[in-house]
Amino acid sequence: MPAPQEARELHPALDEYPPSLLALGTRRPDPLFAFGDTPWPPAPVATVVGARAETRYARRACERLVAALAAAGVSVASGLARGVDASAHRAALARGCFTVAVLGVGIDQVYPPEHASLYTAIAQRGRILSPWPAGEGVRRGRFPARNRVLAALGDVTVLVQADATSGSRHTVKAALDLGRAVCVVPWPLGHPAYEGGARWVRAEPGRVRVLTTFDEAARAAWNAWDARGRASAPAESARPPAEDPLPARLLAVVARTPRGLETLARAVGAPVGQTSAALLALELAGRVERCHGDRYRRRPR
Repeated sequence: MPAPQEARELHPALDEYPPSLLALGTRRPDPLFAFGDTPWPPAPVATVVGARAETRYARRACERLVAALAAAGVSVASGLARGVDASAHRAALARGCFTVAVLGVGIDQVYPPEHASLYTAIAQRGRILSPWPAGEGVRRGRFPARNRVLAALGDVTVLVQADATSGSRHTVKAALDLGRAVCVVPWPLGHPAYEGGARWVRAEPGRVRVLTTFDEAARAAWNAWDARGRASAPAESARPPAEDPLPARLLAVVARTPRGLETLARAVGAPVGQTSAALLALELAGRVERCHGDRYRRRPR
């Protein structure tokens, strides 16, 4: 656990202050407290949020979403909470993706306490941010302010799972108020744990869209980054393709007989993480089905 005095105070006039937070106007944190020395990549950020009571489906979707974001060079921000937040951070760390944790407590506090090792890993390989100084404990009313910071950091906000009363609604509303892109991971129809996402899609048609592939979230992040002109365009090799051919290539090799994930990855010449993300997209589209032992086959019509 880092010592409180090691945290830095960032003010809007400093270069290290995230420029996307200036969009919050008078509600921006000043100062913002930060821990972590890893350089912040000159690339978009996707804010990934969702329920603390994470379902197995949501965890798998979150891991594959982050795999696609990492492959496209997009950083991941979340709130270090239980459930989807923790899955997003862990998946980012596992793929060498820069990840940012925004706390709802003081910069030196870990909440929930069982995430102490995750906090330390993020501080070493990403960034810890908090609007509050060392020593500030848990106060329920602070989490909406934390969520505004998360929304402002993200070029796109992706809602993985939320029931009708989820605190993630604050992040989504803040993102929409800022004019940021908002995407929702497809949900199991009729499942109450996902009603919050379904409500946003119904309430904000055209502004909140359902992902059909995980690469869409990465493209939305890059498009928003370029539109605001916050940085010069990166090298073409670092940019996500306009259309990802991987799902089509996978459909050409997936057969009626189940084949393992690594076997399919070798067959299409793609990393396992990207292959896994593309297979989930095809699974959600009803084109393939997952079998026991992380094997896949073409779905019978």
